[in-house]
Amino acid sequence: MLLIALPIFAIFFLFAGGSRSVRHLQNVSVVEIDLGPDVEIRPIVVKGSADGESFSQIIERLHPYAAINGTYFDSKMRPLGDIVINGKLVNRGCYRNAMGVTSRGKVAFLHKSSGRLDWSGFKAGIAAGPRLVHGGRIALNPVADGFSRRSLEIQAWRSGVGLTKTGKLILVTAKESITLARFAQIMLDLGAVDALNLDGGGACGLYQDGRMLAMPALRLSNILAVFKHR
Repeated sequence: MLLIALPIFAIFFLFAGGSRSVRHLQNVSVVEIDLGPDVEIRPIVVKGSADGESFSQIIERLHPYAAINGTYFDSKMRPLGDIVINGKLVNRGCYRNAMGVTSRGKVAFLHKSSGRLDWSGFKAGIAAGPRLVHGGRIALNPVADGFSRRSLEIQAWRSGVGLTKTGKLILVTAKESITLARFAQIMLDLGAVDALNLDGGGACGLYQDGRMLAMPALRLSNILAVFKHR
């Protein structure tokens, strides 16, 4: 089972015929994950601390193969999106888009135009947003997803998770101030058929197999981790 991190110079060669949005960014990192029975994807929620925990401390404590920062959280470090761990909804939030993992390790992206997400049949999951890509096309509509219209204008560091047409999970950070529209295009150029925006700004963090690809400036309340069981 191959899990690899692709720095920006690798993206240039793989997508040399693609959009300039990928080639001209200097601070994009990608972890590409082949899904299989030896791979476990699950959110991690920091417990017992009103101050959260640093990304590096979480990594040192849990030893995941790869990890990215998770959903948004408030000033008291409470996650604002749904989080499912071991088939249980451990946190109920307000967002309408999510990534879920079934007991067989299949990754799916969930969307609700209104009401609560249905986590039936999912072992793990995390909700955030807005949705970036769906069905192999950009599907960015922050207002419909419960975000402000102004969010389209904001330029910030970005983190996101996607699924490619070849069935690989991608964890992506862009530590360069860009709009949601540009980030959605990057995910599409990376081959995503579905993609979800995660918390961004100072929360952006990405790790893979001993390499810290993006270090958050903030302490975190939750992450999305990938474990590889040999």
